[in-house]
Amino acid sequence: MRRRNLFTALLSVALLPGDALAYGLIGSSETQMAISAIQNAGRRARDVKAIKTVPSVGVVSLNVPHSNNCTDFSQYQVFAQRNAAGVSALRNALSANPATRQALERHGIPLGMIVGARISSKGSLRLYVLNPPAAN
Repeated sequence: MRRRNLFTALLSVALLPGDALAYGLIGSSETQMAISAIQNAGRRARDVKAIKTVPSVGVVSLNVPHSNNCTDFSQYQVFAQRNAAGVSALRNALSANPATRQALERHGIPLGMIVGARISSKGSLRLYVLNPPAAN
């Protein structure tokens, strides 16, 4: 049986100005970026401090079930758990910065779901979100 690569399609959101958010399917390169964003969450926390305005916000949902025998989204939970300190630092930085906190509130993005981020040179955010695991 052939093993499928972890880097598969997932649901993403395009960066849009203002209050708009839109979802769309993306490919394996975005999956690599998502994993990198989770692994580098602590480094992004330092970058958040410098953000003065947030011109746009994009959200990548990592809770999308994968098709075509692909690895399921629980793998992202493993990455987030392994980097819990970095994820926590990122959430704290997003909450402490007034510009990012207001952007999250405006778009209704709960801090507790954010596990990674990419930040553009102009302050636009691409946030990687993951629903917490269901309680047993």
